This record gives sequence, structure tokens and C-alpha cells, in this order.
Amino acid sequence: MTAPNTFIEKQCSSVRTSLTDILAWKWDDRFGLARAEFKVKDADIVKDTILKELQTVWDHTTIAKASGNIRKIVNSMGGIGKGQILFSAEPENSVTLFCAWWPWGDEETVSVRIGFRHEDDSMNTPAFVSGVRKFFGI
Repeated sequence: MTAPNTFIEKQCSSVRTSLTDILAWKWDDRFGLARAEFKVKDADIVKDTILKELQTVWDHTTIAKASGNIRKIVNSMGGIGKGQILFSAEPENSVTLFCAWWPWGDEETVSVRIGFRHEDDSMNTPAFVSGVRKFFGI
């Protein structure tokens, strides 16, 4: 199966084009996600843009209430700590678009990682998951 290319592609495109002046997207080999870093001074703009497309917000106090797929996403990245956030969109065809928000702890830099995950683990092949590269032009 190839990566989703309908609503999820539009959501990714909206985030990418809205933040072109702030974020430079790279591929994160460790997690297989699109990654960008930015200065804390731009955090409100970045967060507001992400929230337009991924309206559900999870943190270390709420993640236990999340769906199994959301918890798998968080676990695949090593959990969610204080100050970290996971944004997610409603699944489309069993695929969840998500964005991890990771402050660096230096009070200067934040990184975001965006990807998608199918609820059926067997569908999360490298080719499927790396489809996010196309959507972010990396």
C-alpha cells in the first residue's frame, strides 16, 4: 500500500506551506518522520498552524486516555515527557496523522516531527510511512 494521498496530503501541505518562512524540513532516519527545528520565539505561530490541521492534543497527563494507535505512536518515539506534546488528527481510512512537539530543554529550540501511522501494524511498511517525505518535499 502506498501512503495516503487525500485529506492527509492536504493537511501536510497546509502545514508545510504555512510555515515555509520558519521551518526547513528534513528527514529523521531514527523515527522515519519529517523533522524541523525552530526557535521558541516562533512557537506560537508553529503551534497555531499545527492545531489548524491536527486538533487533538496529548501530553503526559492525558496520553493514557488515547486510542491504541496513538499510544503506539508515542511508544515508538520513546514515550511522552513533561513539556512534550503529540498533536493528532482524526484518522482517515484507519490512518492517523500526528506531530510530536519536543522542546530541547535549552529554552531556545523546539523540534517537531510529523508522520502518519496505520491502525493495522502490518500496513506500516517503510514505503507507506515514508510517504510523508513526498508531502514535505524531502
